[in-house]
Amino acid sequence: MYSKNVYIVSAQCTGKTTLVNRLDQHFHDNPPPAGTPAIIKEVARTVLVQHNFTADDITSSQERCLLLQRFILETQTKAEKEHNMPERGPPRS
Repeated sequence: MYSKNVYIVSAQCTGKTTLVNRLDQHFHDNPPPAGTPAIIKEVARTVLVQHNFTADDITSSQERCLLLQRFILETQTKAEKEHNMPERGPPRS
């Protein structure tokens, strides 16, 4: 069985967080027969805080900007893998 993913992507201040929160509430209130989808929220915002990035870092330092992008991609990938794991839990190392 393949999982289906929906990505909400847009510029800042366009309503992505509002849309995701409303979808989350909708699926919580009206669970579909196949189960409630996993929702991964605010990856970029979380990375900014965890790694002490500022808005200035993004525009003034190409190195910091690229590092931020790497952290965001790694965090997003990890979150998706965790949500797509079978019910039996993560694989053993």
